Amino acid sequence: MQEKIDYAELEKSLIKIKELSEKVKSNLLCIDSIIDENINSGVGILDGNSGELFKKKWDYLKEDIPTSIMTFQNQVDNLELFISSFKKEDN
Repeated sequence: MQEKIDYAELEKSLIKIKELSEKVKSNLLCIDSIIDENINSGVGILDGNSGELFKKKWDYLKEDIPTSIMTFQNQVDNLELFISSFKKEDN
């Protein structure tokens, strides 16, 4: 017995993944903005040597943000292609 693929459910899942990907992107950019405004800024919550150390660590970590966002987007694109290919095969 061959199982039937539920394309409607796959497409709903893909939409959800796209939404989550956008949320991740937005949240990471918001975190970066909050850190820039509040850490070692002279008016923030953590200044001086501790703020500087934190900021340096964050700056190092945030270098990966574009790569992380691109990874999510690539997976969304791959899934979209996968679903499209399977739909063509079934028809």
